[in-house]
Amino acid sequence: MKLLGFFLIIFLISCTSSFDYCDLDKDGTIQVYEQKLCSMEKNESVLTVSDQVIAHIGVHLETQSPTNDLSYQEEYWPYLVDLVNLTDSYGYSLTLKMTPQWAQYIGMDIGRTNLVLSWINSHELAIHHHGFSHAGWDGYTDGNFTGNPAYDHLLIGNIDEMFSYYDWYDNWLVYSGTDEDTDIPPGVLYETQGYPAKSCCLLSNITVNELGLKELMKQGFVTGKGGDASLNDVRQAILNHGGQYLGVTLTDIGYSENKGEVVKLFDLLAQHNVSVLTVSKIMGLN
Repeated sequence: MKLLGFFLIIFLISCTSSFDYCDLDKDGTIQVYEQKLCSMEKNESVLTVSDQVIAHIGVHLETQSPTNDLSYQEEYWPYLVDLVNLTDSYGYSLTLKMTPQWAQYIGMDIGRTNLVLSWINSHELAIHHHGFSHAGWDGYTDGNFTGNPAYDHLLIGNIDEMFSYYDWYDNWLVYSGTDEDTDIPPGVLYETQGYPAKSCCLLSNITVNELGLKELMKQGFVTGKGGDASLNDVRQAILNHGGQYLGVTLTDIGYSENKGEVVKLFDLLAQHNVSVLTVSKIMGLN
């Protein structure tokens, strides 16, 4: 009986050690992606992290012009819902990056708000901002564009006014956009950059930028803009990742026109057992 108790203690210690090792984000649970990342080596008594590819997929929820006309959001809302449902069927997690017009559109309807908030169990909500330097400015800035009177009529408000449309949620940790030196709202910890620059940047390591934010890179896929990655580009990145993170950007309009290609992308990621996590989840592992 004493011998049995001894082995039971050893077993429990071993299980606890294995649990602690696989609980990568230290939240007290072993999630699906953590199960994938932890594998038992043959004939070994310790758990080791496998050579797993980890990806982040951001969705840019766009705006067409500096306007509070939300017809664009009304048109593409069903496609956003469809994309989230599709992603859920693969067990992936998206980082949903919304312009202020999208935040306004979602926040003005309790049904939409509750639905989007229900997604945060699997996905992440983030800020997407087209600053004044962007060709498709969203109408908000804390920058000084004195000397450009032609743009005065396009100004909607400052960043505090912009951020008021995001007040239906309180954990906006990720920023993706332009004019970072003047326009990033308070509370942001992480940034993604790269898209839509040509041939950049499917693979990246986490760096810290000049603003002190942890940063990952990404490249567009079926966005219709210059520099989009092809399926073969993604495949080659997976095969040659070298421990770097895979970053892909989709857009609302791009998905509406190319759902079949997005399905092919998701199938490719599944074929190679890629874990698709939110940006904040990846940052929390490091």
